[in-house]
Amino acid sequence: MRESSSKFPLMSSAPRFSLRCLLVPVLFSVVQSSAFALIAPGDLEASSSEPALHEALRRSGYQVSFPYWKHVGQIERSTGVYLGGGYVLTAAHVGAGSFRSCDGGIYPVVPESVKFFRNRDGSTADLCLFRIQLLESDPLAKLPTIPLATLPPRRGRELLLIGGGASWKRDGKSEKPGFAWGDDYRVRWGLNAIQEIYSAPMLTHEFESYGFATRFSASNQCQAAPGDSGGAAFHFNPRERRWELAGVIVAVDSEFGAASFGNQTYIADPVLFRRDLAVVQSSRPAILAVRP
Repeated sequence: MRESSSKFPLMSSAPRFSLRCLLVPVLFSVVQSSAFALIAPGDLEASSSEPALHEALRRSGYQVSFPYWKHVGQIERSTGVYLGGGYVLTAAHVGAGSFRSCDGGIYPVVPESVKFFRNRDGSTADLCLFRIQLLESDPLAKLPTIPLATLPPRRGRELLLIGGGASWKRDGKSEKPGFAWGDDYRVRWGLNAIQEIYSAPMLTHEFESYGFATRFSASNQCQAAPGDSGGAAFHFNPRERRWELAGVIVAVDSEFGAASFGNQTYIADPVLFRRDLAVVQSSRPAILAVRP
């Protein structure tokens, strides 16, 4: 994910720091992490392929297949995650909008269903939950609910990042070691690991979120890009033997137009709002007889 040429976070006198979000300029005035065309050097087609993802995880030693590829879709040119029960989670700076699944289905927002989350100090986190309109025959209505992480973030833990943003250019040039952003927006995946865990909130415009970050490098070649805000960070829980949602992509620190080694992808921790999100775990989709 690339942003302005200034480096984030910009430290302030308060115990918090500002970040650049990955919003697409057409929709937002700043670059927030709404959809990231995961910069994952290698085969561009493989990075947007579910079979290639399963093969990569198998080669990495995971013995449990990943069942949530179809849960990640796009909101305009940003990203959202279908949690199950008719609910979509995204970044607050992305906001609610029609959810386009990877199979091409488009699901409108249920009016009056949009929810934002308050931190203990009353500030608003960069997370947004809303319901979508489903028919019983819709593919999304048949998908399972994604479990929230039950393990706390830990440095070095591998993450599977999935977002619907831009790609990298094969022939693009970056002034620093790294890759130039492309202009094709589709759902892609990549692997990286947690490098930093923050006790101070990350500032993305008027939003304040607690979470963690990955770092782009020659060995960890996965970095969010424009359109990845609202994307998902999953980890594997060996005790439960299952994949869990560990975070939502909200920002990057990079220069506009490219992802350079050393840049970070910032991820908000939704587990802090487990009680608020419990409605998803216990809900059934609001199935409509016909879509209005």
